[in-house]
Amino acid sequence: MNDIGKWLLGFSAYEKIYKLKSKLDNKQVEIVNQFSPIMHSEYQPWMCMQECYPYFINENDRFNETLVVNDLVLLNKIQDKFINTINCSDRVLKSNTYFYWQIETIDKDYIDKFFCETQQVLEIIYKTHFLFEKYILLIINLIYPLKRTIAAKMTGAGLSTHFFRGGVFLIPPEKSEFFEEEYAINIVHELAHQVYFLYQNADPIFKTESNLLVYSVIKKVERPIALSFHALVATYFMYIYSYYFFKNKNFKSNNKKIFIINKNNDLKRNLEIGLNVFKNIEFTELGELILQEMNSALSLTMNKEVSRENF
Repeated sequence: MNDIGKWLLGFSAYEKIYKLKSKLDNKQVEIVNQFSPIMHSEYQPWMCMQECYPYFINENDRFNETLVVNDLVLLNKIQDKFINTINCSDRVLKSNTYFYWQIETIDKDYIDKFFCETQQVLEIIYKTHFLFEKYILLIINLIYPLKRTIAAKMTGAGLSTHFFRGGVFLIPPEKSEFFEEEYAINIVHELAHQVYFLYQNADPIFKTESNLLVYSVIKKVERPIALSFHALVATYFMYIYSYYFFKNKNFKSNNKKIFIINKNNDLKRNLEIGLNVFKNIEFTELGELILQEMNSALSLTMNKEVSRENF
């Protein structure tokens, strides 16, 4: 069986994404070095937001030693200098992308718990399929804890933005029997956004008007076409992850097995709906290839033809 994941999620896709990310990262570092008194050699998420340059440009490249951030000094700086800047930016507000939650910078117990739980769940993701580990370590630079607010759902929440590419902001789910399963799917959701950001930087994806409203399978309302396609790509990633998790997991309880079966079925239905919504949209060549991959993967998994080697 051929590698079906040539653009989004697969061995061939990984090679393309690796090259594209390297190119975009190097370009961003070159831009930053035009303004910087010191030479930077490694890409960091703050480099995508020029309004933040004065606050970070004198920083050393090594921002954090681990993927998950629990350093109070760094968390406070990201909150004060990035989140507050992005909330006041006309450029960001016009894009309909803004942060309505805040980074946790005070509750050290919560931050330490976030660090441990997130690390543990990342290990679960890595064990589900080694390609997810390769993707996460390549694409996600840093993971930050968001404050748990009244607005946060029981199942947790995540945020990603073009203006901080590589940075992921998370609220873990409430503790339950299915905490690990829910949290892993949330992280994969954000991974999908980060992958798609790379392609958006390289291609328009659509030939149609950018303000066209299209049904979003996640928000369940019509949204601008780019946001709704983001939702479809995220659904695809979560569906494939839940599919492999079910195939390769020794379940600790029958309830967990039923939970994953139901989650996978829900994601499959949403993926089918989303693909049907976008079937009459006019895409660029790259956009069409991405759509074809999702259609092919759905067909193969529905026919039970995908194995661990076909990823």
